[in-house]
Amino acid sequence: MSDVTSPRAYTPPEDRRLPRFASQEEEAEFWDTHHVADLSPIEPAELREREAVQRAKTEPRAGLTEQLTVRLDRETHDSIVAEAREMGIGPTTLVRVWLRERLRAR
Repeated sequence: MSDVTSPRAYTPPEDRRLPRFASQEEEAEFWDTHHVADLSPIEPAELREREAVQRAKTEPRAGLTEQLTVRLDRETHDSIVAEAREMGIGPTTLVRVWLRERLRAR
């Protein structure tokens, strides 16, 4: 048996302020010429959204018993899927987060 462990797959950071990196080496090159202080501050609304998404990732799903079907045009659907992918969550999770935020704001 070998003690050699396989390297972990590269996972790019989930921060919209950063470019999309194809590899860890590409990200390392970026940080050789940039500093975190150079990035624009994260807006409070985005911080709240990130926290809601993080909660949605970790909340137990047992309470999710009801289903609602919503028809969308292709452009809206594709935009939601792309946004969710960028955040590292599924599109239904993202829409659920948005709905909860909207209902809490009332």
